[in-house]
Amino acid sequence: TSTIRHIPQEVTLGKPEGLRDQSVVNFDSIHVIPKTSLNEYVGAIPARRYSECKRARGYALDWPELKVL
Repeated sequence: TSTIRHIPQEVTLGKPEGLRDQSVVNFDSIHVIPKTSLNEYVGAIPARRYSECKRARGYALDWPELKVL
């Protein structure tokens, strides 16, 4: 989303990830959809940033072990 709230449940993304504008992945609002519903490639999070995503999920799920990553 382009709505950036600067909360621990977010991971900031932008041009390095293939996006036009600065955005965030918001783990506070996760939705599961079928892969077949995805029509267009927008960008990707590199493996080196996966720990940031785990930390944000830790805050979203109140999972203490992930909050410290």
